Amino acid sequence: WTTVSGNIASSTNWGENARIHVSGDLTVAAGATLTIGAGGVIRLAAGVEIFVNGTLRVNGTIGRPVVFTPQSKNAPWGGIRFKTAESLGEMTGAILTGSGADPDWFGNNAGSGSSHRDEEPCIYLSGGSRVNLTDCALIDGKGQAGHGESSFFNMTRCLVERFITCGQYNDGSVNFSGCAILEFPYDGAPFADDDNDAVYLTGGAHTLTDCLVGWALDDGVDSGSGSGGPVTVTRCWFESCFHEGMAWSESRLPTVRDTVSIN
Repeated sequence: WTTVSGNIASSTNWGENARIHVSGDLTVAAGATLTIGAGGVIRLAAGVEIFVNGTLRVNGTIGRPVVFTPQSKNAPWGGIRFKTAESLGEMTGAILTGSGADPDWFGNNAGSGSSHRDEEPCIYLSGGSRVNLTDCALIDGKGQAGHGESSFFNMTRCLVERFITCGQYNDGSVNFSGCAILEFPYDGAPFADDDNDAVYLTGGAHTLTDCLVGWALDDGVDSGSGSGGPVTVTRCWFESCFHEGMAWSESRLPTVRDTVSIN
């Protein structure tokens, strides 16, 4: 294992099959790119956060994913932060698990935006940042899967499963295609009316295409209080959401086509 923490000031390639122990907070500086090759395992100490002010490029595959995992299952790491217009995440074939160390992250990080839930997100976007996930899995987190503030989040053929929620995304845009967004907080959890939506969307222009959404203790897609904006749902399947499959309110412009909502 190679131990790292602190500032990555210039472009760095950890190569394939890397074994990296992140012992403290890590920052990828503006203008720098951190590249991680297929087969890598990134082991993160309790509460560790990765701040991407430049570019994070993950080149995993379905057969040889890059895994971000806590050092101990009982000591979750924090998450990955993209907070400026220069922040870019390009992640393929990644598995991110065991994040969400801070149950009051939004309370402890003033100015991070509006969220129905306080728990720490695995992926946080703000300031016009862009994150693209392809063939990735976010699974078994202690907090939220994500959160966006005026930023751009795209997921293609991804799995998000067993988080408090997949997250709230305010303004900017969310585009999910061919994704499975399941179990919030987990299948079989005792019911509580506590904002365990699969996805919460406000403002911006958001799309879900060819997605499976379900097994949530609140709505499948809640596009409720907050600024209005269009949401387009095409060829999706919503199942086993305790409240609405799709909840529209405010000055929303929802378009739903070729979609099933059951149970």
